[in-house]
Amino acid sequence: MRPHIGVPRAARSLFAASMPSLIATWALSALYLSLGPSLALSLLHSDSTLAGALVIVALMGPGALAAALLHAAEPRLLEIRSLFVLIVGVEITLLAVALGFPVGLYAGSVIAGIGYTPAFSAVFRGLVPLAPPDKRAELIASIYVVAYLAFSLPAIIAGVAVTHYSLRETTYVYGLVVMVLAAMTAVALWRRQASPRAAVGARR
Repeated sequence: MRPHIGVPRAARSLFAASMPSLIATWALSALYLSLGPSLALSLLHSDSTLAGALVIVALMGPGALAAALLHAAEPRLLEIRSLFVLIVGVEITLLAVALGFPVGLYAGSVIAGIGYTPAFSAVFRGLVPLAPPDKRAELIASIYVVAYLAFSLPAIIAGVAVTHYSLRETTYVYGLVVMVLAAMTAVALWRRQASPRAAVGARR
């Protein structure tokens, strides 16, 4: 019953390329669950708990629906496209915060949510088949170790940062880091996808 974590050799390259995406998606959800309501209420100049809760729904609801609709898509291509959507959504969200535009915050959250859940689903569906049956549990454990660390540590850091800097400044830095991490995986996967095509073209 001792727990084991590990990444089989066949999955290591893709796992390394996907790790920034895992961190970005779970850190984004941590941002919304920890600071999202406060951010929404600060833009709305309100103390409505419903308005604060709706910003979480705006991220999670479309994400769940998108993941259900796209469950059969090819994982690598789905991840690249989902990360692009996530980046656009976070960018709109940060712009809305800078302009003090609450509608933009909710709209950006919806767009980011459409990319958020499918991106994680694509990582999972792309990696797990690469592991032999007797190694899959170790690989899944490794995925979730990264995911839960990304879910907890950035939220703690952001909570501490808010006590020293403003909520908006913390959000800007947090959002930019999420965008950079998502872009890193998108570029890495795009290169992996382009390389076999380039090799085939050279042989022809």
